[in-house]
Amino acid sequence: MASYVQMSIRSISTKKVYNLRLTSNESLEGVNLAREEYEFSYIDGMGYHFMNPDTYEDITVSPEIVEPVKDYLMEGNIYILLFTDETVVSVELPAAITMEVAEAPEGVKGDSANNVYKSATMTTGLVVQVPLFIKPGEKISVKTEDGSYLPLFLFFEEPRPVCPDGAFFMPQSLPFFLFPEEGGYFSARYGMVPLWGESFFW
Repeated sequence: MASYVQMSIRSISTKKVYNLRLTSNESLEGVNLAREEYEFSYIDGMGYHFMNPDTYEDITVSPEIVEPVKDYLMEGNIYILLFTDETVVSVELPAAITMEVAEAPEGVKGDSANNVYKSATMTTGLVVQVPLFIKPGEKISVKTEDGSYLPLFLFFEEPRPVCPDGAFFMPQSLPFFLFPEEGGYFSARYGMVPLWGESFFW
């Protein structure tokens, strides 16, 4: 009786997962992979141009390869190009990336306490759900895995003064988020739980 091997494989270019069932006598051809850092330069009719920051070598990547990540590409940023047999097969993103807001509707005052979000368009065309206080021209951090907004995350090991009346963070090693408010103030939350009843000035 022949034995079988069940496996899941993922396409490097499309990221799609496929299920395979092979007999013990079958084999798969291996490929050599290499990851290198390249700086994104510009787009033209030939495709997307990336430059090696050490050798200044220019590489053109086809739109088909870049399509899944094109809304995260910004001139001057460093990205990882995945090569196989000296051919670019994928562009890899960092876990998070800083992006500039190009368009964002005005938020309605009084809604910030309800954790209401709005749609904002980045300079690359990516649409991100952001808090109401975000305005055009501001820079935000975006999680590249799902295109979600990442609030400012702080982690303190010792007391830090945070407001005019001398309040301190206690040395609890407690991670929390700061949400900017109007007038340069912040509200602090552990997850989505408020740590203080009122906003404080940072």
